This record gives sequence, C-alpha cells and structure tokens, in this order.
Amino acid sequence: MKAKISDQARLIKRYHTLAAKLKLTNENKADLLSSFGVTSSRDLSPASLEEVCNLLSYQLNSDMDKWRKRVLAAIYGYLQLTGRAANPEYVKAIAVRSAGDYGRFNQIPLGRLQTVYYFFLDKQKTLKHAGSLVNEDLDVMQLKN
Repeated sequence: MKAKISDQARLIKRYHTLAAKLKLTNENKADLLSSFGVTSSRDLSPASLEEVCNLLSYQLNSDMDKWRKRVLAAIYGYLQLTGRAANPEYVKAIAVRSAGDYGRFNQIPLGRLQTVYYFFLDKQKTLKHAGSLVNEDLDVMQLKN
C-alpha cells in the first residue's frame, strides 16, 4: 500500500525535528542516510523513514534519561549540602519548578534539563566556596583571640 504524500511529509518533518534536537551535523545526517542507501531524506520510503525516526527517537530518549538522572543527582547534592532531607518526589518537584512548571518531570525538554543541571551544580560550587571562606574567617578570628 502506498503512503499518502502527507504521511511522507510528516515523517520527513519528524526526521528533521529529531535530527535538530539531537544536534546532528550535516555529516552525521549524511552518514545516517547513506546507511539506508540514499543521500536525501526525501528519497527514503515511508517504512525507512519510520525506521530512521524510531532510531533517532530512541537515541533522544536515551540522552534525555541521562540528563534527567544528572538533574536529580545535582539537586540531591545541593540539598545534601544544605542539610535538607529529600525524597524522589520532592527532588522532581524542585526540578519542575526550576525548569518553569512543565507539569511533570518527564515533560521537561532537554535544553531546560541542561539549564537546571548546570544551575544546581553552580549552586553547589558557590555554597562550597562560601563555606570555605567562612571557615577561613573563623580560623583567623580564633587565632586573634
């Protein structure tokens, strides 16, 4: 059965969207397409396009899982430094609020996950640095007394 042109166009759009989210270079895209024996996504059959999109989607989800775990670890680390107890639901709620209220943790897009991750890493570094400065000041004050 032949696919409709609109289905073909939808799959091509999905392919390019996934490639952009994964930040594939032109060389990466050319390598991927050449493995299917074509040089352009328009030359792929609908079944091949679906397969390519599934491969890219799997890779994107794998990357998303890595970033979700990094975000959780960064927030846990910050909470630990501040002496607060945390459970997974509390940490996910912090991530959702920090990302801009996406509703659920798994709905946070990759770019926001990365922003939240680096934000909490920076908070940890700042807290550690400030703590060491306070300790140095306390040491100096003890020596003076």
